[in-house]
This record gives sequence, C-alpha cells and structure tokens, in this order.
Amino acid sequence: MTASNRAIAFMLMNCSIFALAQSNIVMASIKGTRASVSYDKTHFRDCQATIEPQNTDKDMEGQLPWAIAPRHYLFKFKIDPSNKFEHMNELRLIPIHGSGTPEFKKLYSDLSSTVEKLRPLLAKKPLRFPLGSTIPEWNLTDSEQTIHAKVKYLNFPSHKGVFFISQETQESDGNPINSNETYCSYQGLSDDGEWYIDLYLSISNPSLPKDASAADNIPRDSDRKYLLAAESILEALNPASFTPNLTQIERLISSIQLP
Repeated sequence: MTASNRAIAFMLMNCSIFALAQSNIVMASIKGTRASVSYDKTHFRDCQATIEPQNTDKDMEGQLPWAIAPRHYLFKFKIDPSNKFEHMNELRLIPIHGSGTPEFKKLYSDLSSTVEKLRPLLAKKPLRFPLGSTIPEWNLTDSEQTIHAKVKYLNFPSHKGVFFISQETQESDGNPINSNETYCSYQGLSDDGEWYIDLYLSISNPSLPKDASAADNIPRDSDRKYLLAAESILEALNPASFTPNLTQIERLISSIQLP
C-alpha cells in the first residue's frame, strides 16, 4: 500500500469511527420550540420529552408539594430500572421571569426561593459544604441532602450552574453512601435570567454498597463522620466508573438548548 493510500485508509477508518460515535447520540426535543437535549444511547436507554402544565402552591394546598412551577418542559430519562429512584431521572427547563416578584413567590414559593438562593451561590462558587447545609435544589420537598461530592461549576454559552453528587434523607441522619440512593444534580440558570435548569439523575458505582441494606455494616456516629468519609470516597472515584458515566452526563448538560 502506498503512502497516499494508507493516508486515505486512515481517513476513512477515522471517519467511520466518528460516524459510529455520532450514531449513538440522540436528540430529544419539544416540538415547536428550541428546547432540546442530546444524550448517548450507550448510557441512557431512552428519553421522553413533554410539556408540563402550570402547578401552583394553591393547586397543591393540603398535599405534599411536588413540581410546583409554571408551564415548563420535562425530559424524562430511562437509565437503570433496578434503581428505586428511576422515575426521578429528569431534566426540567422552567421559565422564571419575575421570580423575585410577590406574585411569583405567592404562586411558586419553593421555586422562587431556590432561584434566589442559587444566584449568589453561582457567583461565589464555594466548593465545600458543611454537613447539614444544602445546595439550592428545587423539589426537595420534605427531604434534605446529606453529602456533597464532586462539586463543579459549569459554564456554557447560554447557561451556567453547579453540578454535584448527593444523597437525600428524611431522617436526622442519612443512610451510609450506597449505589441505590446516590444521585447527581445540575442546578443552573440561563445567562439572561429567564430560565431555571433542574437535572436529577440516579447514578451508581460498583465500588459502593449496592443499597442501604448492604451498607448496614457501616457504623454511624453522632458526629456523622461516616458521611464525611463517604464524600472522600466519592471524590476519589473515577468519573468513568459511575453509571451513567459522569463525563457523559456533563456532555448531556452541555447539549441543553433553551426554548
């Protein structure tokens, strides 16, 4: 084979590899809008895009508040059906025009509070969060975050936000870290201040106990040092060792197109 033929063969081989890689990328979009997100089929089995109706504090009066927000766009991902939080794998693009006004606060109190707390956080960019503190996250309802690991601030052409790994609890002390309850989140705002971006994805890692029962042998202490140890464990894990791959999740976030 001549040098020129080898060069052509090399180009064709690399083009084929590129095409194969690109063939795994799927875009989910909302018809009639620019709202979309692209994901890798090797890490996400499917994604359904829908328009969610308005839901106000008054609508949920007397009930557990859930998804209280203006009409917005929802992308639901399918990852691992064995995870009990599989139904919560979702991305929401929520309009927040007038989020600081009394009327908005009256209709969507939790969303308004989350946005107002998120703005200064994204400006200051702290990397460490004491136990008991919370990174602003919409829809936590009656739960709280127990840990914060791999905190990272991301900047894209149309939005910026904070990415982190956590677990939630409704108890005074959270469960030891385990694959079935660990999740990652991206809490972001559009550069024009008109959109709030909420991403919640359940993640797992073979280095962690399978579930809360498998983590029962991890001793809990009153100072909750076991949670600090969990943060250190998560920080040391390779992003590629998670399912889905954390690098692929970051690429998914970077692909978000706002309406």
